[in-house]
Amino acid sequence: MTAPLIQAAEVALGRQRAPQYETGEHIILYLRSANIGDGHLDLNDVKSMNFTPAEQTTFSLRAGDVLVTEGSGSRDTVGTSGVWRNELPPPVCFQNTVLRLRPRPGISDGRYIAWWMRHAHASGLIAAVATGANILHLGAENLRRLPIDLPRLADQQQIADFLDDQVSRIDQLEVLRRHQLELLSQRRRETIRVGVAGALHGQGVQTEVPWVPVLGPEAELRPLARMVTLQRGVDLTADEREHGEYAVVTSGGPSGFHSRAVVPHSGVVIGRYGSGGSVFWAEGPHWPHNTTLYVRDYKSNHLRWVFYLMQAYPYDALQARTAVPGVNRNDMARDLMPWLPPKRQVQAVAAIDKALASIDTLAQQLSRSVTLLNERKRALITAAVTGEFDVTTAMGRGVE
Repeated sequence: MTAPLIQAAEVALGRQRAPQYETGEHIILYLRSANIGDGHLDLNDVKSMNFTPAEQTTFSLRAGDVLVTEGSGSRDTVGTSGVWRNELPPPVCFQNTVLRLRPRPGISDGRYIAWWMRHAHASGLIAAVATGANILHLGAENLRRLPIDLPRLADQQQIADFLDDQVSRIDQLEVLRRHQLELLSQRRRETIRVGVAGALHGQGVQTEVPWVPVLGPEAELRPLARMVTLQRGVDLTADEREHGEYAVVTSGGPSGFHSRAVVPHSGVVIGRYGSGGSVFWAEGPHWPHNTTLYVRDYKSNHLRWVFYLMQAYPYDALQARTAVPGVNRNDMARDLMPWLPPKRQVQAVAAIDKALASIDTLAQQLSRSVTLLNERKRALITAAVTGEFDVTTAMGRGVE
């Protein structure tokens, strides 16, 4: 049957965080939206604040509670959920950026509710009831009214058992594929480094630059500012990022879209913070975010050569010179970089592209495999919690 979620679980909003709660006699750990992922909890960075004994009674967590992200700047993350399993010593409470679903005894199984919430998030049911402009809020009342498929308790437990088994198999395959992708990424970086070094060194002479100890007769060292012009990226709102047409590139890579492009063609983008020094190739018109630098003018140099050259560049040393960890545009512009005549750049790019072709093909196949595994996982969860198939006839089947 279908019923409002409030019939299956108690829905509660966490306690607000405020300066007066930063000190006190009862400082304990609490979870916030940053601790909730899609189907898991991230407990690497758990904050603490003061909760009185009475507040602990109201806001403490029990094993089996389902925690839901109440607010987010993106429809992709509002409503993500994970199950609390007493991973940290009690008491542990929760903040008002989190909603707690506590199953009602004899009516609902906490694991089933957790799986159903993952279906509701992936299918867009959660996003459909979230409200707000730049920041979307789910709200306790909206969640309480959300219609949930609520079979008999025994059936809920069988569905949860089935999904615990099958989704864990898919997750194991996904971990393996992602590990293979990381190995390929390392191999790709090494292939680029070797390709750049081979194009530069030849039978040349010694230099004073540690990462380019030898240069061939056609190469020379030039300040980066003589080779390219670096420009800081541009800020934009969450709404622009979510509803635009052109790819936005941040320090972490492509992220969302914007309605117009700062760079009208493919280009090179460098992360400034976090993953500072990471170099991305932005395919087609794109919008470099203000957490990045981008190559505005490559001054007759081959843009793909600039891309490969920067990928071979040792950014760790550069970041160590800055007061705040990250890439400094002025320092970077002064750094000596190896230059080749344009004809040699074209030859070097062709050789590196050829060496990368098989690696990139395999990486695309593995990436597609990860996408298909996630699609299968979402379809499996939805089919199980909505009763599209009888899990009792599917128990024990492996993932093909």
